[in-house]
Amino acid sequence: MWEMHHVRNHVVCSACNRVFNMFELEKLIPKRRPKRSRGQRMAKKQETRLAQERGGRITIASGSTPHNPSDVVEKGYRFECKATDARQFVIKEEVLRKIAGEAISRGQVPVLQIEFASSGELYAVLRWTDFQALTDEV
Repeated sequence: MWEMHHVRNHVVCSACNRVFNMFELEKLIPKRRPKRSRGQRMAKKQETRLAQERGGRITIASGSTPHNPSDVVEKGYRFECKATDARQFVIKEEVLRKIAGEAISRGQVPVLQIEFASSGELYAVLRWTDFQALTDEV
């Protein structure tokens, strides 16, 4: 077993007597992963719950990879999950177009699920044409 001994801004290895600059060694030590924000933790729980309820699967890296976008995938559907502590949620057209493009290019229905943490209410946002197709089937 070897030990390190500090000498000013240097470290001496007792096994080999090599001298290392402490500041250089600090760069080699892996940094701890930063803690997830409350929003990230909420989103992860939402994705897990949605996948379990619907029998879908969570995509790798929460959909941040170009070859497998979206958060949860189920046969025929592609879900994007958003959660908020606020009493309101702003939906931008570019986000809806992105979600729709990812799903439609794979022959799936795009769904944006929004969770309001204060009430626990869940909402699903669909394109009108998809809503009509789903309600016409009933």
